Parts: sequence; structure tokens; C-alpha cells
Amino acid sequence: MSKPVTALAPLPAGAIAAAAVALVTGWPGRPPLTQPALVAAALAVAAIAVLLVVRLAAAARRPAPTRPATTGPVPRPAPVAHATPPPAPTPADRLAA
Repeated sequence: MSKPVTALAPLPAGAIAAAAVALVTGWPGRPPLTQPALVAAALAVAAIAVLLVVRLAAAARRPAPTRPATTGPVPRPAPVAHATPPPAPTPADRLAA
């Protein structure tokens, strides 16, 4: 099931993008925008709305399983047989420290 914010986000973002495109192209009874700054602003708003939808869609994706579950015990490294314990400190070593 998708998250409520992610499910509803395309609606306002699509409306914003549609309004920006309508401002650039015009509609019956209204000429399109002619000032370069307004055209650039309308296109920037449309691009940001599209990026918002893409970001929210990517965030809603469920992460892939990292690895399959193991059926047996986890292998452990074998203990080293030839390891010797460290030598016990002498009284001179204790005084030096």
C-alpha cells in the first residue's frame, strides 16, 4: 500500500505543471506569455513539479530484499589450534608501565 502523501502528491504537482504549460502556450482568449523572464519562470515551475513527482515516486519504492534468508546455521571460523597465550608480565614489566 502506498503512503498517503506519496499517493496524493502527483495531483497538485500535475496541476502546477499544467498551469505553467498553459501560461507558456496560452489558451482561448488569452495570448501566451511573451516576456522571457515569465516564460523561464513558468518552465522552471513546471520542471520543479515534475522533479517533485519523480522524487516522491522514487521514495515510495520498496527496498529490494538485501539477501535471502539462510536455512542453516551461520558458518563460524575455526579456532586456531597453534595460538599461544601471551606471556605473563614480570614484576619489572609492571614497574615499567
